[in-house]
Amino acid sequence: MPYTTTFTGASIVLPGQHTDPGDLLDVVQAEDVTIAAAVPTVWLEVDRIIEDADDLGPESLSSLTDVLIGGSSPPASLIRKYDEVYDAPISQGYGMTEASPHLANTLMTTEVSQLPPEERDQLRMKAGVPAPGVQVRLRGEDGDLAPSDGETPGELEARAPWLAGSYYQRPDATRTSFTDDGWFRSGDVATLDEYGYLDIVDRVDDAIKSGGEWISSIELENELIGHGGVEEATVIGVPHEKWQERPVAYVVTTGDVSADDLREHLLEAFPKWWLPDRFEFVDEVPKTSTGKFDKRRLEERFETEYGSLPVEASDAE
Repeated sequence: MPYTTTFTGASIVLPGQHTDPGDLLDVVQAEDVTIAAAVPTVWLEVDRIIEDADDLGPESLSSLTDVLIGGSSPPASLIRKYDEVYDAPISQGYGMTEASPHLANTLMTTEVSQLPPEERDQLRMKAGVPAPGVQVRLRGEDGDLAPSDGETPGELEARAPWLAGSYYQRPDATRTSFTDDGWFRSGDVATLDEYGYLDIVDRVDDAIKSGGEWISSIELENELIGHGGVEEATVIGVPHEKWQERPVAYVVTTGDVSADDLREHLLEAFPKWWLPDRFEFVDEVPKTSTGKFDKRRLEERFETEYGSLPVEASDAE
């Protein structure tokens, strides 16, 4: 962002320490910001502030022409809201510090731009196509390369001229994160489709292995946030006596929403064994300094409060 604005002669607005969504909304309005970037939780909160205020409406973001999102996958409901209500289309970007930080984005290729609208919208949910100069591949659990069929997951490995080759004074981390032939192991589980679009399914550490099958916490989270009565939701994997791990959801609701309501909502998109075994209703989901949901804190909290899930608590059958 700083380099691009300098190259094009555009103004750049830096919020400094004032990164609360309410402050960011004020900055967008005061400076007539046209392009803005933040993680999905920020844009969810900005939308909630506008919805709850009597003196705000869609015109509050009228200066925005594009919204850039990174850090985690945005739910479909968020993309639709900013398209239809705010006329500020969302584009994803994917990367990491080691990549300085860019690897992929959802800018439309010529082939994809000619697809029917519903297919284009599905692709916008993904992390995007690799940027020029970036090579990607997927490594399966068995160590073999995974096919680019849009379904088979694998750990994403990448290389590019600007991607780091090692960690400074950390030989152990370098040895486990970089291959002998120069590929970086991202720690992200992804699929790669026929159009070359990456879909980040989960972090290796956050993917839930239940009875030998993978469950994507990201997909569950995005579907929960798509429920009209849910403001925030995150899903963690917790120990289970029979299935090794099972999902548990932490949810912030806007009204009278029950666990049964959320189960019925999720059953429209997922098999029963994917459903969280427990829904914890909280006032706020803890976040990291960058605005992402802090799953580590929730895992520690669950372990302190419950330890593990009993066998009879599971929907995995």
